[in-house]
Amino acid sequence: MLETSQLIQLLIAMAFTIMMFSFALWRTTNNPFYRFAEHTFVAVSMGNMIVMAYRYLQGNVFEPVIQGDLILLIPIVAGLMLYFRFSKKYFYVCRWPLSFMVGIGLGLTLRGWTHGWLYQGMIKATILPLFVAGDPMGSFNNIVVVVITLTVLSYFLFSIEHKGTLGYSARIGRYIMMVMFGVMFANIAFGRLASLSGRLRFLLEGILTLLGQ
Repeated sequence: MLETSQLIQLLIAMAFTIMMFSFALWRTTNNPFYRFAEHTFVAVSMGNMIVMAYRYLQGNVFEPVIQGDLILLIPIVAGLMLYFRFSKKYFYVCRWPLSFMVGIGLGLTLRGWTHGWLYQGMIKATILPLFVAGDPMGSFNNIVVVVITLTVLSYFLFSIEHKGTLGYSARIGRYIMMVMFGVMFANIAFGRLASLSGRLRFLLEGILTLLGQ
């Protein structure tokens, strides 16, 4: 048997799950059950984020500053300067920390993107030996990867008319992309169906638990 607190938690979870599912049956803007569940979710998420942010600031900013780590006053002041965006007269003050954040963020993103995704994920991953001694399946996989990469890239050569060999290569690349998009859509659809089946199983198990089975 469930304890009283566990029973209340189960009933609340089941009720909110059903209220969220009501959107599929009552798709109007005046659905009070869905709106209540949606607003509750937003409110709880916002409250949780505020508490987590406060605890982070308390442990990583406020306490170190009190202990003498005054270098952290710089990001504190920069963060407070962002609130000047609510002032019409001193709006320009928030541009300084904002530009600093955008510049650093863009630099780190470009470095991570070029090294991690472009170089490691694309260039290095496609520079493969076409024939691997003693491993015919490895040779076949490498050939497939190289051929797919070249044909898909040839489809995006818009400065050259797609005729002759380039036209056939571009057509193959387009078919390959269609297959890839289909696989991606299927993965997303199956992921959503898995989430739906998980919630339906949760409701069924909850009902059986309430019935004492």
